[in-house]
Amino acid sequence: MTKLAVATGPRGARFGWLVVLPLLVSCGDSPPSEPLRGAIFGKVTLEGEPLPGALVTLANTVEVTYSQRTDSMGEYRFGELPLGAHQVRVSGVDASITFVDQVRNVQLLAVGQVAAEVDFHGVYVGSSSQDKEALEALYRTARGGAWNRSAHWLSNRPIGQWEGVTTNSAGRVTHLILVANNLRGSLPAALRSLQSLEHVDFAGNDLAGSIPSELGELTALERLSLRGNALSGAFPEEFADLKALVHLDLAANELSGPLPAGIGEMSALQVIQLGGNGFSGSIPPALGSISSLRHVDLSGNEFGGVVPAALGGLYRLETLKLSNNRLGGPLPAELGRLHSLESLNLSQNRITGTVPFTLGQLQGLRSLHLGNNLFTGELPPELGRLRFLTQLDLSGNDLEGPLPPSFGGLATLETLRLEENGFSGPLPDSIGRARALVTLDLRENSFSGSLPATLGDLDALRFLKLSDNGFTGELPVELGHMESLERLDLKDNRLDGPLPVALAPHLKEIDLTGNPVSGALPPEYGEMAKLTALHLGGTELRGLLPVALIGLGLEEFSFFDTGLCPPPHRSFEEWLRQVTYLAENLCEPGFRDELALIDLFESTKGRNWSEGQGSDSDPGDWEGVELNAEGRVVALELRDEELSGELPLSLTALDALERIDMGRNRLTGRIPREFVALEELEVLRLDGNPLHGPLPAEMSRLSPAVFDFSNTELCAPPDDDFQEWLGGITESAGSTCELPAEVKLDIPLVYVTQGVQRAGGDVPLIAGSNSLLRVFLTGDPVSFHSPVVEASLHRNGVEFHTVRMWRDGPPLEPEIDEGRWKASYNARIHGELLQPGTGLVVRVDPDGEVPLAPGSVSVYPAEGAIDLGVVTLPALELTVVPVMRSGWDDSGVLDWTRGLNRDSPQIALLRKTLPVGSLVIGVREPYVTTADLGTFTGWGEFLREIGLLRAAEGSKGYYYGAVRKNTGSFIRGFAFRGLPVAVGLIDDAVMTHEIGHSMNLGHAPCGGANSPDPDFPHAGGRIGVWGTDFENERLIAPTFGRDIMGYCFGEDRSWLSDYHFEKALAYRLEQETSSAAVARGTVPDATVPSLVVWGTAEGPDGASLDPALLMDLPARTAAAGGSLSLEAGVGSGEHRAYAVTGLDPRGGVLFRHELELMPDAYGGKHFIAVLPLEAGWAGALTALRLEGPSGSVTMEGREGPALAAIRDGAGRLTAIVRDWSGDLPAGMEVGSDSGVRVSVSRGIPRPEEQVSALLGLGR
Repeated sequence: MTKLAVATGPRGARFGWLVVLPLLVSCGDSPPSEPLRGAIFGKVTLEGEPLPGALVTLANTVEVTYSQRTDSMGEYRFGELPLGAHQVRVSGVDASITFVDQVRNVQLLAVGQVAAEVDFHGVYVGSSSQDKEALEALYRTARGGAWNRSAHWLSNRPIGQWEGVTTNSAGRVTHLILVANNLRGSLPAALRSLQSLEHVDFAGNDLAGSIPSELGELTALERLSLRGNALSGAFPEEFADLKALVHLDLAANELSGPLPAGIGEMSALQVIQLGGNGFSGSIPPALGSISSLRHVDLSGNEFGGVVPAALGGLYRLETLKLSNNRLGGPLPAELGRLHSLESLNLSQNRITGTVPFTLGQLQGLRSLHLGNNLFTGELPPELGRLRFLTQLDLSGNDLEGPLPPSFGGLATLETLRLEENGFSGPLPDSIGRARALVTLDLRENSFSGSLPATLGDLDALRFLKLSDNGFTGELPVELGHMESLERLDLKDNRLDGPLPVALAPHLKEIDLTGNPVSGALPPEYGEMAKLTALHLGGTELRGLLPVALIGLGLEEFSFFDTGLCPPPHRSFEEWLRQVTYLAENLCEPGFRDELALIDLFESTKGRNWSEGQGSDSDPGDWEGVELNAEGRVVALELRDEELSGELPLSLTALDALERIDMGRNRLTGRIPREFVALEELEVLRLDGNPLHGPLPAEMSRLSPAVFDFSNTELCAPPDDDFQEWLGGITESAGSTCELPAEVKLDIPLVYVTQGVQRAGGDVPLIAGSNSLLRVFLTGDPVSFHSPVVEASLHRNGVEFHTVRMWRDGPPLEPEIDEGRWKASYNARIHGELLQPGTGLVVRVDPDGEVPLAPGSVSVYPAEGAIDLGVVTLPALELTVVPVMRSGWDDSGVLDWTRGLNRDSPQIALLRKTLPVGSLVIGVREPYVTTADLGTFTGWGEFLREIGLLRAAEGSKGYYYGAVRKNTGSFIRGFAFRGLPVAVGLIDDAVMTHEIGHSMNLGHAPCGGANSPDPDFPHAGGRIGVWGTDFENERLIAPTFGRDIMGYCFGEDRSWLSDYHFEKALAYRLEQETSSAAVARGTVPDATVPSLVVWGTAEGPDGASLDPALLMDLPARTAAAGGSLSLEAGVGSGEHRAYAVTGLDPRGGVLFRHELELMPDAYGGKHFIAVLPLEAGWAGALTALRLEGPSGSVTMEGREGPALAAIRDGAGRLTAIVRDWSGDLPAGMEVGSDSGVRVSVSRGIPRPEEQVSALLGLGR
């Protein structure tokens, strides 16, 4: 029987194919199971009369049928011949036409008459119908309708074009790769028909049920991976027939039972991965007969018995993982014959006996994990011969004895874990030769003796954990040489003596808890810029905590049960409050005074005092110390006591002091500015000491009756204000500073700042925004000259503005102090003066009034002008939405938002820190939400509502939904990262933080902030450079200020780092000034009827769809492709791995819309898709399906909880009410005159509602 099929090629040529297939012998009435093979004969008719040399196109595919005579005369369709698209050249009358198909090994030869019927013949090996049927069965049983990717499945295209399917030259399936594709259900037995199958990979799906034994019939199979599913049942015995199988991966399923002995017959196997199942019984010794094995992973099962000695015969084995089982007995010495072995993991078992010394013969071994077993005895020194070993874990056993010195020879060892054993004796000095060590963990043993100084030689060591041992002696100073050390855990040892002045400079965590170390905490510890945890509890440390600690970004700090106390400084107390975990002493003021006296005693060489009493008696009995009735120090009479050294800062902790007489001693140095803290001081006598330098200008804040600094090298500043203050003191004596005959001036630092700036002045400035110019001068020697400084602005080589500056601050000194406002010449620069291309030139003493010494610098820069790096930024439009919650008294929200403008204090932090530029603020009418703001899910719903509100109003600016704090909730705000929608509390810091997320900023690492930005450069979330609040003449120190994008909020320390300022600025410049962003603003403001599809793709409760809404939305929203993130003008969303599909009542696809996700700062991913209604599907939509990598969710009909969208008379969205019961929020009324409209959705709007919205009825 013959059939004729016709196909038309792209050039319009019409081909008639006459195909005759020879009969194939088969029994029964089913199609043959073997591939169909045969000759193809036919004719092709070429319409027209193509000249020689013309090109003729053959069709992509030709559908043919064949018939086969059987007992029942059955007729079967052969399917499609995948000929591919080909062009053949006509070379002449009766000339042959030859081409080779894309399918390998198939050649069709056409010979015939031009402009007539052309005969051809060839040979074709067709794809078996069983292959297609097997794939169709897989689609059915594995729920193909929910797959993430299923292109062309069940279509008429060749199966080789179906997603994940590869065929050979004969059209047979050879590869079936559907990794992480949301396959569910079970595997069909029909897969047995894929007799050419070589590679199957279904990893990362949710397949359940047993593995079909029929897979054992796939004798061509070389690789099989079913990892990461939910498959159960036994290991198929039929797999023993898979003689070609090289790679078998069934890990991370729920398989159980014993492994069959026939597994040893899988003779080609190189990789077997069965970890993470429930296999039990003994490990078959037959595994040892598969000599080709290279990788064996049976970890995470319930195997019992012993490790088979037969495994020692696998001479090609490179990896053996048997961890997390129930294996017992001794470890066979035969494993020492595995000379190709690189990784051996037997941890988390019950293996007993000693560690075989034969393991030292495994010269290629790189990783040895024997932790958490029952090994006993001493470590064999032979392990020290493993010259390529990088990982050694023997933790959690009952090993004992010393650490073999031979371990120092492990030159490549990176991790050594011996914790939780019974090792004893000293740590050998040879450990310092293991120079590659990154982690050394010896916790919970019985090591003793002093810490070897050779630890300082471990240059790569990052983690040193020695807690719960018996180490003694002082900490070796060599620990300060360890440049890579991040964590030092010495808790609960017997280390004593004072702490080294310097520890490893890059330490992040120090734990000295429970050691009898003594003395004071060195102030140098305040220089450990990366330190986040410092634990000193239960030690014998004593003294005032160094003020320098406030430069640390500590998140954990404990000093309980010690003699340590914080100094009584406001800045230090505020710093302590910012520490997330704090365990401190309760220090009475009298005890703190005692500590300050002890520090004074030791700092001024107290034991050399002529009448010093030492520090062991009651302070009230000390010579020269007077206490009041409360036990506070009120007087220090230490005249002629041979005090020496500099005045210690701890003296300022004696904040009740009224009298100080330290005259006629040997005190040196200068008077600290911090003396201003002694507010009760009435008498200060320092005469007769070799103190030197100008008196601090800050001293003029004190009100003493007596101040004697005569017979010293101290001098009073000559400026009028200080002299007036000094003249007002009843009894004062001392000299006034003289001006030097000449002074060498320099200009070491100049910059313009709008809030944060580096010393190089390279943080960009925003055109139109006010700025502050700071110019720093130095003088040598110290000079009270106050030269005029002149700064001029230039553009295009022309000077267009000049400002002259004077200062009445401290003297000019050889070093600058960037942290003092009056240490620099300061000038405000109005915003209109700053435009791109603006340059700066600074001139000192242009009138020549200062006697300059040779080498002075009076012009900066030496040539040309400094480019200030000014950029133009669009105005930031911010709409603040006061949000009410049904049933709550939220009147405070209205008070906070009423009259809000750019100069309001609620906006000040945002305006001063973020790259804002021109700021336009609007306050919208109140909005009502019923979202549960006690949960992450509720905050996500609230955030999407404000996003929808913004879309409904067609805004291009930023929106902030302001709400009152929810009692009992720790959540303060939520935002789409990189998109202009945020919600949060009525708090200036929270609003700034959340809008920072809208500018694509992540978290700073402070206060336990979730998922901090890994590229943030400053430890502890510090701002890293000087911040400047020039409106209040306030400076924020680099080590004190905390980035507002962390969780270390503080009234005086919250600011923005240079890193985040530049990142937010770059993001705004990229997203708001691009041509696409400008074009978005040109879309007309007309509205179009639309369907809002919204929800969560990934979140704490998984994927979800909110009830879809019908709304008339601005055309610009629709014109943006139906994505809020595109419409926003900021951000481009995430890769479109998720899509929403509209379905009709029969499950047919009406539309498929790829989503751009909107990430929040907590890892959730949301979407708001605005789809203009179309006549092709409006009225037919009955279901929506959300599909993506995390699975699929379908919402059908009107079965879910009701959601009501409420609009006022002007059509503005005023509320979203979830779980709608028919009651409006308080204050809203529905009536003929109110204009309030309520739209209710329980999932999918009814068909008639869709049609009505499309036609504009009922508007």
